[in-house]
Amino acid sequence: MLTGVAAAAAGLMLATVLRSLFKNRAVAGPAIALATFLAISILHWPLALVLLAIVPASVAVAWRRA
Repeated sequence: MLTGVAAAAAGLMLATVLRSLFKNRAVAGPAIALATFLAISILHWPLALVLLAIVPASVAVAWRRA
């Protein structure tokens, strides 16, 4: 049962990334989301380590845009 929930969550995340990419034409946001997805799901890196790297990167991108 939880496998189906995980697949649904991954599908929703992918749909959100694609909608964001086509709506804003911004590359940084979807690239960060894709990097997070790959690091956690494909490379099986621990969530805490991924967040330690991804959060500062995404804050820096948002700061630069503002």
